[in-house]
Amino acid sequence: MRRLTDELCARAGLSPRFAFESTEIGTLEGFVSAGLGVAIVPEPRPDRAEPGVSYVPLTDATAHRSIGLTWLRERPAPPVVARFADFVVERYRDRAPGTRP
Repeated sequence: MRRLTDELCARAGLSPRFAFESTEIGTLEGFVSAGLGVAIVPEPRPDRAEPGVSYVPLTDATAHRSIGLTWLRERPAPPVVARFADFVVERYRDRAPGTRP
C-alpha cells in the first residue's frame, strides 16, 4: 500500500508528510476517526465502516494493487482451501489464469 500511496500522491502533485504507518486498516481508520490524519484504505464493507469517517472513492484508474494466491502443488489442499482457490481462480480467471490446487 505504501508504494501505491506514493505513486498516487506523486501523480497528483502531492508531497505528503507521513507521521505514522500501519499494516492494520482498523488502526488507520481509528486515527482518521480521531482526527489525526487521512489514509488510503480499501473500501470497507458497509457493516465494517468506521463511524464518523468519510470514505471517498479514488478516481485514478491505476489505484489498485495486485494480490496473489499460491499453494504447494505436491501437497494436498484441505477441502476448504480447494474451494477458496477455486472461487478465486474462477472469479479472476480473465485477469490471471490459474489452476486448482
